Amino acid sequence: MTIFIKQRPLVQWILIAYAVLAFYMAYQWGSTIQDYALAGSSVLLLYSVAFFQGINKDSVLVFLGTTSLLKRIKVSEIDHILLEEVSDKTTYRLKIVAFGEEFTQLYQRDHSKKEGAFTKELTELLAAVNN
Repeated sequence: MTIFIKQRPLVQWILIAYAVLAFYMAYQWGSTIQDYALAGSSVLLLYSVAFFQGINKDSVLVFLGTTSLLKRIKVSEIDHILLEEVSDKTTYRLKIVAFGEEFTQLYQRDHSKKEGAFTKELTELLAAVNN
């Protein structure tokens, strides 16, 4: 089971505005199936970059800031990992050091079944990194 990052509602609104703009531009300037396909694929790319980062027991999905790609970092490639609770907020901050870079992700801390799953996935990941 993969636990995905927490995103602020502002990111969702920006993505919606981008989608409207992309499809409006496709309608105004092209109106061909290729234009709509290009608009749709660019919206899906941004959506995947924004919302599909996460962790599971044997890897971490991170966004590489220099490209528009998601990278799956295996446990053997992680140099260091740190989990912090963010004060005054209901989030965890996960810092991963791999490939000479530091990746930071925020996860929602909720008191439901999902937190147990997050703790289980993170515990397994931390144990694998320490071994």
